[in-house]
Amino acid sequence: MKCPTEFFDCFEDWKPQEKNEFIRYQWSVLAPVFEEGDYNDVPHYIIHDQNQLPFTHFEGSSELAYRCPRDTSIVHIHPGHHRFSDKTLSKRGFEIKSFHKDDLEAFKQEIRIASKFKGDNKHENMATLLATFELTYERQYKFHMIYYRADGDLYDYWEKAHPFPDFSYDNMLWASGQFQGLAHGLLATQAPYLALGHISAERSNPACPQNLFGQHDGMEPSNILYYLKPGSANPNLVIYNFGVSEMTPHEAGSPRFTITYRAPEYDIENKLPGQPADIWTLGCVYLEFVAWLLDGRSLVDRFTRQRRSPDKTFKIDCDTFFNSDEAGNLKVKDAVVMMIAEFHSHPRCTQYLHEFLELIEHGMLVINPEGRVKCWRLHERLDAMWKKCQSNKDYAMKPLPKPDVSVDVP
Repeated sequence: MKCPTEFFDCFEDWKPQEKNEFIRYQWSVLAPVFEEGDYNDVPHYIIHDQNQLPFTHFEGSSELAYRCPRDTSIVHIHPGHHRFSDKTLSKRGFEIKSFHKDDLEAFKQEIRIASKFKGDNKHENMATLLATFELTYERQYKFHMIYYRADGDLYDYWEKAHPFPDFSYDNMLWASGQFQGLAHGLLATQAPYLALGHISAERSNPACPQNLFGQHDGMEPSNILYYLKPGSANPNLVIYNFGVSEMTPHEAGSPRFTITYRAPEYDIENKLPGQPADIWTLGCVYLEFVAWLLDGRSLVDRFTRQRRSPDKTFKIDCDTFFNSDEAGNLKVKDAVVMMIAEFHSHPRCTQYLHEFLELIEHGMLVINPEGRVKCWRLHERLDAMWKKCQSNKDYAMKPLPKPDVSVDVP
């Protein structure tokens, strides 16, 4: 390439107007062609001020997101300007996730985590980061990520797509498979080398030089997306929004949370939440998921209303899963305990759901973080239960009122 200070002989006979038009219109053919990349590789593109982005259609805003940090836009990319592997999802459009110019660290953090699950290591229950781009010209939202467009989040699925689910064997197999898949997706965030099978659970400790510990800190329904699969009645659920995650050589990260799903340790002064906080949050999501399975959206909504009570930390009514007694001791809300008992006595509750509820109550929604099940153990247990559902239909579907269930949760 010639230095910008040199002249090109081919332009010598051009008129000034022709040269100006060339300078003006050359950018229309210089739009980038986005590549997907492989393991540990997220292609990054620098977009200069006159470069054209190959977006053929925006849904909603006609611009990239300019409303709040890490906002999103839905776009369609010209098929000649991307080489993404999933042609079916590509036809539906893409989500552009935008980061504020001052949010570079969160942008890099999401890339660090998402890059580990690309190519041969692609995880079925984790959102696939396809590529990133950066706008060099001064703009409020400078950094952007490209994801396949989802059909919605888990809230949308419960409330809009399927407010009245069929209580069928196919649905139970799907749900139990998604439960174990989400647990493994969380494990991938917390201990990627363990999830990838590079190390054993016994070696999963901070002393391992290759180990890297993470904390998602946002395992709530709005950060679980669903993608409808061609030919399947049920979608695939994926964990999203790794920008809230923390990946360090230690197990405790910076505190981030939402009020509803926050773990009790966030209310303890000088207590830095770690990976067990993710287990609590996922347990809350699982419990709401069981409510939806048993009686649809109406039971999820009733469960939310029954949890609502004054919160001493935020001084407002909150639908958290714990509160404190008059002595200031933290405890699981009575409404949660009562609702779990109601689920056990529900006419549709099966042996599988009884065991799942026991695991949630005694292994996940435990006030003391040290008493919660480890993520690798949670996935191991849910995977075994899922496989049992596949081999034993009665275990998955036969209603059993309040059996004597004992689940080993180390």
